[in-house]
Amino acid sequence: MDKDELVRELASRTGYTLFDTKKVLDMLTDIFADAITDGEEIDVRGFGHLRIRKIAGGMHRFSKQDKMRLYPDSVRVYFSLSRNLRVLAKLDKKN
Repeated sequence: MDKDELVRELASRTGYTLFDTKKVLDMLTDIFADAITDGEEIDVRGFGHLRIRKIAGGMHRFSKQDKMRLYPDSVRVYFSLSRNLRVLAKLDKKN
């Protein structure tokens, strides 16, 4: 499902117009982008948790490289679904 399909599905389920639904989705995307930029975490109960972790740089050698390289400090962004949605992903669809 791409963004346009998601907007159409949300609009049909809520009864809002496509324009309003797209605007809400764009605002939600902006909120997540601002949180990532500011280093804030977002926890939406029943949906998921956005976490940001700082990773220290340093000299590292990875399996495909012969030489050690200096990597700068970086940030890793994690988004994990809430437990109720993870359970749905693990259900056997054959039943």
